[in-house]
Amino acid sequence: MNENNVDKEKLDYLFNLIRMYEGNNLRTNKYDDDAMIKIIEKEIRKIVDKEEQQHEI
Repeated sequence: MNENNVDKEKLDYLFNLIRMYEGNNLRTNKYDDDAMIKIIEKEIRKIVDKEEQQHEI
């Protein structure tokens, strides 16, 4: 195991978010790529920040 492991549930959440975006975008083409990338980046940052805080304790 790598010390930089992220919780599998958190990764699954992010991948599902990406899949949901891709599916919706293919059907409707209504989502802006830049906006969705920012949402995904924000979610990743939240997870990484929580992981870093736990390691500081």
